[in-house]
Amino acid sequence: MNELAKALEDLGETLEEVYTKLKEAGIKGRQTVCSMCPIANYLSELGFRSPKVGIGAGIDAGSPTTDEIYLGVPHTEATKQFVRAFDDGHFPDLEE
Repeated sequence: MNELAKALEDLGETLEEVYTKLKEAGIKGRQTVCSMCPIANYLSELGFRSPKVGIGAGIDAGSPTTDEIYLGVPHTEATKQFVRAFDDGHFPDLEE
């Protein structure tokens, strides 16, 4: 498992766990903006370079520790559900 997949897994196993972790960390974002959603901002806080979080294409980001670039890393089920719910207007307290 690469470090991007591990960071996604660390967000939690359920939609609610992802929401809680982001809220407790004070992470916010913008709906439907792949480079500024809460998960992208969370990854930026961890040091990942230029994260982009898409539903269909997966997640792209540069490693915080090497020159490696991760392309199309699949969502966990929990992060996919979170992005869909956030983009649909749920969790307004996480909106910038």
